[in-house]
Amino acid sequence: MLKTSKEENSGIEEKRNRQNLKKLFFFLDRQMIINKREN
Repeated sequence: MLKTSKEENSGIEEKRNRQNLKKLFFFLDRQMIINKREN
């Protein structure tokens, strides 16, 4: 019982981490494009 809830929590954490990574990469891509335009 406790183990299953822990597994669910880790799954939610994993999804959050993936979403954060996507946001980070998206942000970095935009920064690179802005830098290229300036240079």
